[in-house]
Parts: sequence; C-alpha cells; structure tokens
Amino acid sequence: MVDEVHTQRLSLALRWIGGIGIVVFAFVRCVQTIVPHVVFDINPVLSPDPLPGIGPVGSLIFDSLVLVACALGMLGIVLGKKSINWWLVLLAMVPIPVIIYHGLDDIGNMWRGTTWAASAISCVVLAHLARDRTLRIALFAVLFAVFLPLVVRGAMQSKVTIFGATIEGSLYAQQIEEVETYIDEFIEDLGWEKGSASALIFERRARQANPRGWFPTTNIFASLIACGLIISVGLGIGAVRSKQTSGWIGFCAILAAIMVLALLLSGSKGAIFASLAGLALLVVPRIALLKKIFTPKRAGALIIAMIGLALLAVVVRGTVLNEGFLGEKSLLFRWHYMAGASKTISENPVLGVGPDEFKTAYTLNRLARSPEEVTSVHSAFVDWISMLGMSGIAWVLLVLLLLYRAGSQIDNCDDDWLSASLPWSLTAAASALFIHAQIEMTLFDPGSSMWIFCILGIASPSPPLAASRDRQNTKYGIAIAVTLITATIILTISTTTPALRAQKIMLEAAQIFKDPAQARSQQSAQRQQAADLLSSAYIDHLDSDYFLMEQAAKQYVIAWSLATGDRKEQLFNSAVKSIDRVVKDHQKLSSIAYATNLYLLKARGSKEQDDWQAAIDMGRWLTELDPKGIIAFKRLGDCLWESGDKAQAVIAYRQAIKAHYNFELDALKQLPVADFNELIDRIKLVENSKP
Repeated sequence: MVDEVHTQRLSLALRWIGGIGIVVFAFVRCVQTIVPHVVFDINPVLSPDPLPGIGPVGSLIFDSLVLVACALGMLGIVLGKKSINWWLVLLAMVPIPVIIYHGLDDIGNMWRGTTWAASAISCVVLAHLARDRTLRIALFAVLFAVFLPLVVRGAMQSKVTIFGATIEGSLYAQQIEEVETYIDEFIEDLGWEKGSASALIFERRARQANPRGWFPTTNIFASLIACGLIISVGLGIGAVRSKQTSGWIGFCAILAAIMVLALLLSGSKGAIFASLAGLALLVVPRIALLKKIFTPKRAGALIIAMIGLALLAVVVRGTVLNEGFLGEKSLLFRWHYMAGASKTISENPVLGVGPDEFKTAYTLNRLARSPEEVTSVHSAFVDWISMLGMSGIAWVLLVLLLLYRAGSQIDNCDDDWLSASLPWSLTAAASALFIHAQIEMTLFDPGSSMWIFCILGIASPSPPLAASRDRQNTKYGIAIAVTLITATIILTISTTTPALRAQKIMLEAAQIFKDPAQARSQQSAQRQQAADLLSSAYIDHLDSDYFLMEQAAKQYVIAWSLATGDRKEQLFNSAVKSIDRVVKDHQKLSSIAYATNLYLLKARGSKEQDDWQAAIDMGRWLTELDPKGIIAFKRLGDCLWESGDKAQAVIAYRQAIKAHYNFELDALKQLPVADFNELIDRIKLVENSKP
C-alpha cells in the first residue's frame, strides 16, 4: 500500500514536471527570435556580435529538452496506470524517420524537422496530461501568459496615427534609425544594387510598422493574438453566464479589447477572418434556435469543414476568380504556392523534399505568374505533405482527430465557469489557429509551431481517466519514454554537439572583426582568417551546413579584393575551391548563383575560354533550377554577352524580359528600369546587326 502511494506521488510529480516543462519551452520559443544563422547573416564588420535570439543550435537544444519533458510526462502517465491512446502516439511519431533521412546531410532539414516532431509529440503528451483538471488549468495559464510580452513588444513595434497625431513605439523608432543609418551598407553587403528588386523588397520590409513580436511576420503574431481574443471572449461569456464577480468580467473584457486593438494594428485580414470563425464557434452553441442542430457530434465535423473551406477559398481564388479581383493578392499568391506544391508532391510523393528544401522545389515548379520564392506553402497540411511526403499525412490526421474530438466539449458550455468555459474556449481558439494555418506559415515558423500544438493538446484531452490493468500499456509507455530519451541522446551526439562546435568557431570568426583593421592588407588578413575558420568548421565539424562554406567563399573573395601581390591569386583560388565544394555537396540555389558570379569574375580577369564556359555552365544550371525567374536568365545572358556569344545572350535576355512581364503582380520583383532598358538595347543591337 505504501509503495502504491509513493508510486502515485511519483506519477503526479512526473506529470507536472513534464507538462510544465513542455509549455515553458513553448512559451520561451515565442519570446525568442529564431534566426537561421547567429553571425555572418550581416557583414561582421558592421556587427560582429551574434544576433539576438537563438539559431539552429539553440533550437536543437530546446527540442532535446522538450523531448526529455515529454518522456517524463509519459512516465508519469504509465506509472499512474492511466490509459494511453496509442493511435495518437503513432500518428505523432510516423514522420520522424523521414525527418532523420532529410536531416542527415542538411542541418536546415534537421533543426526545422525536429521542432515539428517535438511539437507533435508534445501535443500528444499534453492531450493525456490535460485529463487532470488542475494540471490543465496550470498548463493553460503558462501558455496564455505569453500574450503579455507579445502585446507589449507589439505595441513598441507599431506606428499609429490618431486624430492627426502620430505615435511611434520605441522599437519602431530604433528600427527606422538603424534603417536610415545602415540600409545602404546592408544592401551592398548582401551583393545587391541600390534600387534593385531585392534591395527595394528588403527596404520595404525593414520599414514596416506592423507589430510582429519576436516572429518574422506580422501574420504569425496576428494568428496568436486572434487565439488570445477568442479565449478572452470565451472566458468572459462564461463569467457572465455563471454570474461571476464584476472583476472577472471586467478583466476578460479588458483582455479582449487589448487583443482587438493588437489584431487591428497587425492589419492581417486572414487572422481577422480566423478570429471571426472562432468567435462564431463560441456564440452559435449558445443560441437557443441552433442548439439542437449544433450537437457535439456535429461540432467536430463543422470545425473540420471550416478548415476545408479555408483551403477551398484559396483554390477558388486561383482557379475561378480573375487575377485583379478586388485588388486582392494574398490568397492569389497562396494559390500560386499551392499549385507549385502540388507538382512538388507529385514528383516526391513518398519522402517529400525536406523541411528546409521547399524553396528550391518551388522555384523549379512555380507558375509563370508567381513572382515569389517562398520557403513554405503557407498551409500547414500542404507543407507537411510536400516536405515529408506520405508520412506528413499522419500529422494532418492527428490534427483533424484532435479537433474533431475537441468538438465534443460543447456539452460543457453551460456548466460552472472555468471548468466549462475554458475547454470550449480552447477548442474555438485552436480551431481558429488551424483555420489560419491553412493560409499562413504559423506552423512552419519554429517560434510559434510548438505553442500552437500545445494549445491543441490541452484543448483536446484524451478520453476520461481510466485505470489500466493491462501490463502491456505500462510496458509500451515506458518503451516510448525510453525511446524519447534515446532519441535525445542520439540527436545530441550526432547533430547538436557538432553544430555547437561549428557555431563556436563561427563566433570566433566574427569576433576577429571586433577590432576592425585600418590598412587594406590587414583587413585582407582578417577576412582570410575568418574564411579559414569557417572552412574548418564545415570540413571538420558540420558539413551538413552549407552556409559555413558559402560564407567562407565570400570572405575569401573580400580578402582577395583587398589583397595585393601574390596573395590575390591564392585567395581567389581558395574562394573558387570553397564554392565548388559547397555546390557539389548541397546544390543550393544561393551557392550556384554565387558560383556563377565568381566564375564570371574570374573569366573577366583571365579572358580564358574555359573560365567563360564555367560561368556559362553555372548560369545555365541556375536557369534550369529557376526556369521562371528573371535574375537567373539575366545572369546567364550577362555571362554569354561578355564571353562574346551575343546571339545566345539575346535568347537568355528575352526569357528575362518575358519573366519581367509575368511578374507584374509585384512590381518590386520586376527588373529596375535601367536594367530593363539595358536588356532591350542589347537585344536591339544584335537584331539590328543582322542582315
């Protein structure tokens, strides 16, 4: 009997430690900027210190700790002899082997994929832990607390005009000051020309005044705010119906008003639509005339239907309505992404293209009228299937199953305030999140995906507590916990530790510029030293991170441009060797584009036909990977023109001009006027020289 009491206490402790651990890390992810690279994303001379936030290494460490928390929670469940829904566990874990397959030779695939996997597993574990009413409320409280820092930071990032008076948040003012001071240097460092399409898009984004929190886009911020609005209204309705004190009612009303203001400041039409859908789910079950129709069995089906309608809206916008319909482009572009993804899925149906490889696949398969290159389909379900193949369907089924089951909580609408209002409020909020996730990249972003999955988990607790006398249940539960711990150890040894070593070397390379040299020869030496370190990080520790060697090549080129004498040739050869290595290993678009420029630079100096041909071959390869793009064909045309093959150059230029007209949906993606006129002049020059 004493042993049984100790076991139950241990079970309770493990469930609390595991559950709170999961939601704390979900919270922390939302208040950290997630960056692909902590240094060298910008010129280290301008900023040698790491960017604020966490990179791939920090993300992998977070995921490892979350998996440990999930293992502890699972142990608590089985020690307490609680039943486990093995279908949910299976659905969460099915895509993991595919993530490992893609991640073995690409760190981007690994760290993005493990975040998704940790999120899905967390969702399932929380769905079991949320059976405990007290624990469920505690888990909700931690997740809901994220809105305080998000709203405060969002206000600091905003600029509003009220009755002619303009109010700027402190972060927005700081952002604009940095843009005005460094924008030209940033653009030059990124290799763009002032006034080019890439530069104008970069500047437009840098000047935006919408709240974003710590997320990369305001739409992701708005999606979470919509969730907060629905929960606030749901709890407020429950407080009114159960005749709570005016303090609770007023508190919920104030929260809802703050969420409405933040949502309006974001300007996200998709999030506003999703919030209206969620609010409708709150209100409809309480309308007497609809109560008999809106039964628990039908509620889940309605939620799924609403998600389907969001996807259908994208299809209708792209296939039925004309391009200029009401001047709306957001859904039209989503249709472009979906159409490109459908071809990607047909070409890679089993394993997908990888969590970090969609941009390359989309660039190859996009519609001619699509001016964008995107890393996500902006639809969670299509993302998973295109990036993870057939295994991604498991997560689609997991989400739909949990949302369907969450709909059964409508029965609790008229019970006491918190124990009843919270479940249905969470259900409506989770539904809105996944509706918006079909037209936005909220579940692709590593900052928001875990938080959203956690909301889904506590919104749909596994069926009521049930004592389990089946020893197999305990045995399998312990096996799952051991598997999660083992996976964490393997992830740490195989990926996290090498990535940590490589990041340490990257930081050392950036710190070289803490005290920038004045003389050109010394500047060249600093660049070479940084390049050598980056190259060693790639070769000795993390050859799955193409960025290391790509940046090494760029540093060698800068060192070459600053050097004199015999060192110049050695540095340039090091740059060519580095870019050739990374192109061979990873075949990334950015690496091939840089290699094209590098060989063109080499050919200009040597005048050798072999060097011209190398530049042309790289340029052609780029057009094969980006057959609908402008820049790829312009770059190829420039290589051909300078090599003397002007007839072939004109063919490439015509393709660039054709793409220019196709990209009229986004003028900033088109060729600048000067570049466009230059291509036209060159085409005319060749045409006029013909007999």
